[in-house]
Amino acid sequence: MRGIVISPKFEVFGTIIGFGFTGIEGLDLRKYLMYWDKLDFPNNNALSIDSTPDIDFLEKCGVLQRTFIQTKGSLEKAFPEAQLSAFRKNNKKAPGSWSLAQSTPKLNLLKEDAEKSRVLEVELYQCLPVPTEDVSLDQILEFKQRRNDELLEFRFLMDKLYQDTIEAGDFERARTHNIELLQKKIVDIDRLMNESMISRIKTNLSANIDISDIFMNSIAGATAGATAGAFVFGMPNLGALAGFASSFVKLGLSVSLKPKDLPEGLRDYAYLYHAKRELG
Repeated sequence: MRGIVISPKFEVFGTIIGFGFTGIEGLDLRKYLMYWDKLDFPNNNALSIDSTPDIDFLEKCGVLQRTFIQTKGSLEKAFPEAQLSAFRKNNKKAPGSWSLAQSTPKLNLLKEDAEKSRVLEVELYQCLPVPTEDVSLDQILEFKQRRNDELLEFRFLMDKLYQDTIEAGDFERARTHNIELLQKKIVDIDRLMNESMISRIKTNLSANIDISDIFMNSIAGATAGATAGAFVFGMPNLGALAGFASSFVKLGLSVSLKPKDLPEGLRDYAYLYHAKRELG
């Protein structure tokens, strides 16, 4: 089981965080529902965000929960505090099974709850198929039930990509082979969604994976000479034929905030949805 703690769209203005009060946007919700087993949209005592019909429906289905967090900070800090608290609570019950999701280009955490870390970033650019907002949640759940093996394999390949990148003696071979497998699986999922008459768009997804210092020298050496310490791979020919002509998979090193005291065994702690971000 993989879960994700989600947040509404928000903007950061210096030290102030401005949230929307309309819940989770429809496209974001469908992405989370398609690729994760369990969603948590936490609520809190200071800044409560009402449920929507979609949220209520997923709660009744047992797919979504709303962990209530008693916050102690100021109003503008209420939701970041609640999201991280829910993340920690869920991982205490199921260590290493939960991640965070935000809609910003960089992970936003309260200063007192975060620390900087070197991370391996895997970015899927304009290639992850996500149902459009007019696709019913029922249809997505039915698709997941029928095509669970394919979705599990996609998740396995994401895990294997960064695990082999970190641990393999042959960095070059590990990343090239695994990215090719991941790209083919993305094309397979897109084809299956098309066969199921699910309208969809290609979106971006960025996964930040915490890297232990013991691996840093080998990875840094392997990425030396690449632009900004990153490798960028275009989709293979079969992907271009399926409408992925402008899609890329990017693999590289960066510096990111991470929650303090990550649960043991948790690597993929942050998934970010970049609605309009260009590949940099």
